[in-house]
Amino acid sequence: MKRLSQLMLGVVTVGLALRALAAPDTAHPAAQRALSHVGSNAASMRASAFDAFVTRDVVVDNDGAEHVRFDRTYKGLHVIGGDTVVHSHPHAGLKSASHTMRDTLRLETTARFDEFAAVDYARTLFTGKIDGTPNSRLVVYARGAQPVMA
Repeated sequence: MKRLSQLMLGVVTVGLALRALAAPDTAHPAAQRALSHVGSNAASMRASAFDAFVTRDVVVDNDGAEHVRFDRTYKGLHVIGGDTVVHSHPHAGLKSASHTMRDTLRLETTARFDEFAAVDYARTLFTGKIDGTPNSRLVVYARGAQPVMA
């Protein structure tokens, strides 16, 4: 039992260490270069004038290749399924970008329900036990064939 708890402590410690390494650094030169690539390649990134990209993490390989992951927002709303990874090298420029967006977002962002009505509606659909106080936030859900407000 003692060995199991030591292993579990090790897992938690490693998990915390990885999170610390992956902390977003928007001032990192690789993040700034990647943002520039997004701006100059907006069409291929499926980015519109209403999109913003927030650095989630920066990974630099031993050979200098940079991989910067961004969370996407659209008109200020988080886009689930809109994250983008820019792969580049400071001497060779943009190599590629990974994303799942099929098209540039074009949708109305006005909520049909207020926060309280959304929570009440979700309660009617949920069959489990609710722990804590439910809340809601408006997002763009872009994992399906057609992005929608959620």
